[in-house]
Amino acid sequence: MPCRIFYMLLERLEPLEKIYTAAVEPVMGHPRHRETAAQLRADADPLETCEALAWLYELARGRQVCIIGPRAGGRAGEGCEVLAGPEAAAQWAAGQAVKLHFTTGDGDLNPLLATSIHAYTQAYILHLHGDNWWVTRPWRAPGFMIVYSSQVSPSTPQPVIAPLGYTDGDRAVVLAMALEAESVVLRGFWGQPHAGHKTWGGQPGAKAVKLMLAARIVEQAAGYMGYRVRRRTVSGEPEWLEKA
Repeated sequence: MPCRIFYMLLERLEPLEKIYTAAVEPVMGHPRHRETAAQLRADADPLETCEALAWLYELARGRQVCIIGPRAGGRAGEGCEVLAGPEAAAQWAAGQAVKLHFTTGDGDLNPLLATSIHAYTQAYILHLHGDNWWVTRPWRAPGFMIVYSSQVSPSTPQPVIAPLGYTDGDRAVVLAMALEAESVVLRGFWGQPHAGHKTWGGQPGAKAVKLMLAARIVEQAAGYMGYRVRRRTVSGEPEWLEKA
């Protein structure tokens, strides 16, 4: 059976579904029933899920979590107590020969990046999108934990953390706040990535729209979970969040 930390996170995340419903669904048009059905693909181990979440909570609570984005430079990890990020952060971690504490992704990545994630992250938060049904779950490896997530409220007996967010990036930020980090710092996070790290390019302009939605989710989720924006980028996106 799922544990206390699992239900605590669900309680903290519950108000965030209204953000997804208002911000993402009208723009992207994702059918709700497909997102719900995608949760059935979770091959979650309750014990592994509870152990991973308890470990992450003890690690992140009251500390500074740095979210490493796809534009991060070599010094992005300086001063960070916890390192995390979307899938692209594994490339940065490989270059620095350090391990991320957690990585958020949805599995639609090339084999080289998948190898880096297994080698350079400790917990992989695997998101179940309604439109990536062809993705198979990552292979198991010693010391590598998997937790499943969704962007709509959980509706299966499987232990799925939800609603967590929409893009790989905003999910990493939201999870850090859900884990009660003292502050969340986004480094090399916003803007077009320096290099592609997915197996597909998507529709023209789709990345800019998703980044806009990610910024909105981060901003509104911060308000729901008791955080304030301490610093913004030149173009106005949240760059440093801290407990209010």
